[in-house]
Amino acid sequence: MVRERGPYGLLGRLITGVVRLFPLIDPPIAMVYTFSGTMVRPGRSWMNRGTGTMRALGWRFVLLFPLLALYVTAFWGHFGIGWPAPVRCYTGFVLRGCWRFYCSRIEVGDHALLHNRLVWMAVSVVFGGLLPMLVMALLKRWPADVGLALPNRWGWRVILVCMFVVVPLAFVFANEQLAGRSAATTGATALPPLVYVLVIVGVSVPEHILLTGICVAVFLPGYRLPTPGSPRTSSLGPLAYLPGTRLCAPMHLAPIEGSPTKRVFRWLGLAQPSSPKDSRLRRLLAWWGLDVGGFWAILVSGMLFGLVHVGARPIEFLTSFPGGMAVCYLTYRSRSIWPGWLVHVAQMGWVALAMWLMGPG
Repeated sequence: MVRERGPYGLLGRLITGVVRLFPLIDPPIAMVYTFSGTMVRPGRSWMNRGTGTMRALGWRFVLLFPLLALYVTAFWGHFGIGWPAPVRCYTGFVLRGCWRFYCSRIEVGDHALLHNRLVWMAVSVVFGGLLPMLVMALLKRWPADVGLALPNRWGWRVILVCMFVVVPLAFVFANEQLAGRSAATTGATALPPLVYVLVIVGVSVPEHILLTGICVAVFLPGYRLPTPGSPRTSSLGPLAYLPGTRLCAPMHLAPIEGSPTKRVFRWLGLAQPSSPKDSRLRRLLAWWGLDVGGFWAILVSGMLFGLVHVGARPIEFLTSFPGGMAVCYLTYRSRSIWPGWLVHVAQMGWVALAMWLMGPG
């Protein structure tokens, strides 16, 4: 067995040496390997035994998903009155505590909304961006491993397409916000445009760093987004299912050929080929340029994305989970958080424009 030292290589070897004394607890052994940073290369090991890798990722979900859910809802959560009192007291307690501390030091006066949004932005930057990136740095993961890099060519293509795909949704969201708008959110209490843009950027960037970058990476093998396999694929970087394996593997985009419809799909990085021996599920995932592990990471991260939108308006909440999966998909395929972030910000810009066109003031 050939091992690769991880961030805690010595500690990992000590822990796994002890756990190997108990041959009946194979899933915990998988988790020890996963968390200790001692990743096993292909060879005579449990990592290469059929479902070993997927079992490790499953146990990683069991342990990590509740912790991440508790973490993100501590400062981004805002559950409504329909939830039990302990849940409402917990969600957002970090933001509320920072706001109380801020008010005890600074007189907010008539500009409470402005100060509140600035505190919200500061909390998002610290807990949604800086602290998670520090943890990944301790795990010896580069920013590019969690999506802080320029997108590949496929990512730039999708940005241009999605900028216009979200336009119809913008009018739906704008109509919902106008219907629930009150006098308290208009007039003198509204934020100045530049401050509004600053807050949107200051909150949405950490949101995408944590939820669509780091969360996708931690549910993938190696705690990182897949990398292109050669300089020829680095410009495109499509990451799809490699027949006969269970891990994320880079491969070339299929040639843009066939019928006009198929050529359009291929230009978008879709309709990728698969092995006829694969199951229907694997062929379906391959069509989207995914494998089982990638789909699992996108699904779990989309759940976390939807979780932080609990308490929002009904349409916004119902679309947050599929929308979260969509932006996580963009991160996975482009190996960058920026396509999803740009589409998300563009969608908010379209909503603001639609509200200006549809509503007075």
